[in-house]
Amino acid sequence: MSPLIIALIGGLFGLLLGSFANVVIARVPKGESVVSPPSACPHCGHQIGWRDNIPILSYLLLGGKCRSCHTAISARYPIVEGVMALLFGGYSYWFASIGDLYALPGILAFVFASMCLLVIDIDTFRLPNAITVPLMGTTLVLFSAAALFHGETSRFWSMLFGPVFLAGILYIAHRIRPSGMGMGDVKYAIPMGITLGYLGIGPVIVGYFLALFVGVGWGITTMAKHGFKRRVPMPFGPGLVIGAFAAIIVGNQIARLYMSITGL
Repeated sequence: MSPLIIALIGGLFGLLLGSFANVVIARVPKGESVVSPPSACPHCGHQIGWRDNIPILSYLLLGGKCRSCHTAISARYPIVEGVMALLFGGYSYWFASIGDLYALPGILAFVFASMCLLVIDIDTFRLPNAITVPLMGTTLVLFSAAALFHGETSRFWSMLFGPVFLAGILYIAHRIRPSGMGMGDVKYAIPMGITLGYLGIGPVIVGYFLALFVGVGWGITTMAKHGFKRRVPMPFGPGLVIGAFAAIIVGNQIARLYMSITGL
């Protein structure tokens, strides 16, 4: 099967999961079930039928409003669905192109959970255990299986290095300044480290520095919006997620480029 076909299948799968991601984002921070009750309008309580729950399309056909009460629906819902579709399609194409389909289940599971965490952290400044803890086990099992299917047990060393390096640094930062670095970030660093570690030590280190770069940029932008006049809370989760997403693709290339320039 060609990488393009795999990408199309992955994109469609991501579109469907994007709709479920919106449920996870809305309910998990509140400690609510993501299975029941069925989705309903948060304003009037009208239960959303299947025809109004088609990713992106239903939003467009309804003009971004509830069918029952005509209250505006946040544009974030189709945005999350669209971004999830693009990420799933893009990573499916990439891993099909490099011939590593064994890694794809782990990558897509990591991407799905990470997208949910990114939005939740922006909303609540939390990375819930209900997502980060299961993600630790999921990434460990899926990437361990991928390494065994490849017969490349050497990957286990970098899969060990990844979470120790990332979670270790963030835990030290948490101990030094608990208000600036939460334990949710430390816990997320474990599946992030496993995922990037499967790809090599280079992506782990590059992912960390990309996360810092994004985090600093995010912080400066946030402070600028408030006129640099007062301290404002800033989530670090989005930096970690974006850094990880980028390092999955360019981590090894950046690491090799750095070593060629420095002669290491």
